[in-house]
Amino acid sequence: MVNKYKSDDVSGDAVRHDIVMFIASNKQLRGDLEERLQVQGMSIGDYIVNMSKGTTWIDDNAFFAASLLYNVTIYILKEGCTAPVVIGSADSDRSVVLGYVSSCSNDIYDHYVSLIASTISTTSMATAASVPDEQSSGTSSTTVQSTTRTATATAGPNAESKTLSSASVLDISSSATDRPVQPMLTSFKRTQVGSTVRSFSSHWYKKFPTIEYSAVHDAVFCFVCRHFQPANAYAESVFRETGFSNWKKFGSRMQQHIECNSHLDAVAQWQAQSEAQVMGNVTVQMSTQQKTAVLRNREAVSLITRAVLFCARQDIALRGHRESATVVDSSSSSSADIIICHNRGNVIELLDLLKDEHAETRKKLNSLPRNATYTSKDSQNELLTAASSVVLETIVEQVRSNGGIYSVIADEARDNSCTEKMSVCIRYVDGTYVHEWFLGFVDVFRLDAQSLSTSLVTFLEQRKLSIKNCVGQAYDGASVMSGEFAGVQKLVREQSSYPCPYVHCYAHRLNLVLVDVSKRVNTVGATFGLFEAIYSFQSVSTLLHDVFVRS
Repeated sequence: MVNKYKSDDVSGDAVRHDIVMFIASNKQLRGDLEERLQVQGMSIGDYIVNMSKGTTWIDDNAFFAASLLYNVTIYILKEGCTAPVVIGSADSDRSVVLGYVSSCSNDIYDHYVSLIASTISTTSMATAASVPDEQSSGTSSTTVQSTTRTATATAGPNAESKTLSSASVLDISSSATDRPVQPMLTSFKRTQVGSTVRSFSSHWYKKFPTIEYSAVHDAVFCFVCRHFQPANAYAESVFRETGFSNWKKFGSRMQQHIECNSHLDAVAQWQAQSEAQVMGNVTVQMSTQQKTAVLRNREAVSLITRAVLFCARQDIALRGHRESATVVDSSSSSSADIIICHNRGNVIELLDLLKDEHAETRKKLNSLPRNATYTSKDSQNELLTAASSVVLETIVEQVRSNGGIYSVIADEARDNSCTEKMSVCIRYVDGTYVHEWFLGFVDVFRLDAQSLSTSLVTFLEQRKLSIKNCVGQAYDGASVMSGEFAGVQKLVREQSSYPCPYVHCYAHRLNLVLVDVSKRVNTVGATFGLFEAIYSFQSVSTLLHDVFVRS
């Protein structure tokens, strides 16, 4: 089938005609090229028409067809790159090497000079690779034995003599300024693994664009990891140094590799270098890498924050007795025992559950550095403090957006640690809605009216709530709070710009009413006394309580 479209004419037009006819008649080849041309926004029909008219450059698609037509391997040496672009089968014993002359973009090669000839005319290939108005450029052919691999460029009197070894032709990239070497071979070296024969496949180029294949070593390397130093000591070396050739496990291992931190950092450095080459700014390399790491860490911390806030909203304890995965216990014997902690606290257990359910969540959380997981007790406390600050700022901003007018509600009590604390709430109107929110606790060390009023005013002023805008106040009936002449309500009213009337807390009023009624009305007092006696009797013993419940 190949010989059918090979003519005896070795001119550039004849070679172009042979290639066009071969593409048009080979259904499988048309299908392969059609997928590649769709990326360039061209149909296979338009491509064949333009090629036949001579209005389209000879590109890598045409070279690929030529390698099949003439059963040769084509090596394209591009300016500034030591590793060539390889097109065709590496198993072929016939080859053509083309030297790059002028600029190129998007794999559209403008002009070539033949360097090596083996069995077909180098003039034909060089002339076919030129535009129509350059077909008569006068490039002369050079006949060299293919066994010597010694090439002399025919570009002119200034051409230099070059020696190419098979290792350099099929080697991988040598510097970070090159592109990944991805030869489009018609067949790759096949390896017998047990009863199965496996080989590399070119479709992996599309799935993993940073890989490069070495036909000499029959192995795959990672371009970015080879040329950019890993950011940590945990980077694997197989894709940087020795190469990977276990084709059965290549897909899973490469997917695992491109998700690791060292590869992501190398990709960021490569992108930064590319931007720096265009912009001429070296600082782009550092800023791009830093931005990538910051965004990746923010996504992970966002997940941890949501888990912490979930436990806080549901009033669930965040931490457990032991939060480490394992604990060394040396108290029981002379040799230390390793204790596996099955309950590490609600936050960590919730995160582990999310990682088991969602692969993307597991990927984000595992990408955090080992010394900054943001799940320690200090980090959890800081996240809660930050969340409370955001909520408090939102409340204060809502008050200020409605004129800054509010009423204050306060009450003091002693907690379990025997510390006197004063709780502070505010009440304000937002549009047509009345809101009442708790702002926080104030530690008080003296219980006189002056000390309590000073602590209250200082707390409000620190939250940017001016005491001058306080229009009302509510406390219990204790004289130190409600005193008309020297109580807290009198001292606060003197500092406010409004009348700021005092209202006795209605919850305390209701409690006082119930106490007073139970004392003054004998029937009510006897009823509450009966309830208390029944409760005390059935709570003394579990047997009595069980009889009481069943009856």
